[in-house]
Amino acid sequence: MKPIFVAATLIFILAVPAPAAAQDVKHNGQGFFLSFSVHSLDFKGDFDKDLTLWCFEKAFFIPRMGKGVGLAIGIGYKHDSSFWDLTYLTSTQKAQVQGRDGTATYHSAEISGRLFLLKNFPLQPYLLGGISLTWVTVGNGAQLFGSVLDATYTGAGLNFGAGMILNLGPKLFIGGGVIYRLIKFLYAFGEGKGRDINDLRIGHDGPKLGRLLEAPCLGVAASVGFIL
Repeated sequence: MKPIFVAATLIFILAVPAPAAAQDVKHNGQGFFLSFSVHSLDFKGDFDKDLTLWCFEKAFFIPRMGKGVGLAIGIGYKHDSSFWDLTYLTSTQKAQVQGRDGTATYHSAEISGRLFLLKNFPLQPYLLGGISLTWVTVGNGAQLFGSVLDATYTGAGLNFGAGMILNLGPKLFIGGGVIYRLIKFLYAFGEGKGRDINDLRIGHDGPKLGRLLEAPCLGVAASVGFIL
């Protein structure tokens, strides 16, 4: 949480010289915008367990990812009552792979919409909804006949959240909120053909998993946006 606090403080300090402009905001800076944000990530579900899945002689070691911090860049369009954006978010963080220290890189391409609960007001609370395409690459996350391979898991998710946007002028706004990501992974790659995770087995000769990998993630985000 400390990087989130530091980033939010820096954003606020940079924006403070514009409070007078906020008094004159009528349309709260409508138009296309570019945004930068920092996100805390706390993965649970199957990405917080010691789980190994098998496909014949290939083993996939599901990482324990835990907490991390991601950076994102986005573009979108802001109205007086709502806005939408397309965001790319990534985070490289420590991960436990079969009890060993390693790294995992999380990527997410997200389309989100925010509905403002107040119009024509500098401080605007909002509700958020969105979808994402997600993939995670794990160093040394798979094994085949004794050879160690990287593993990649691909899937999709739904995002829900709430927060506030503070308009500091016709060209500048900052924001912060809580986001819950419900992520499910469908395919596993171990430097080769992708495998349907439903068909992977728990243990070398065990039963099929019979479901998708789940990685719910709750976090907070702080952002700054510039109307173009």
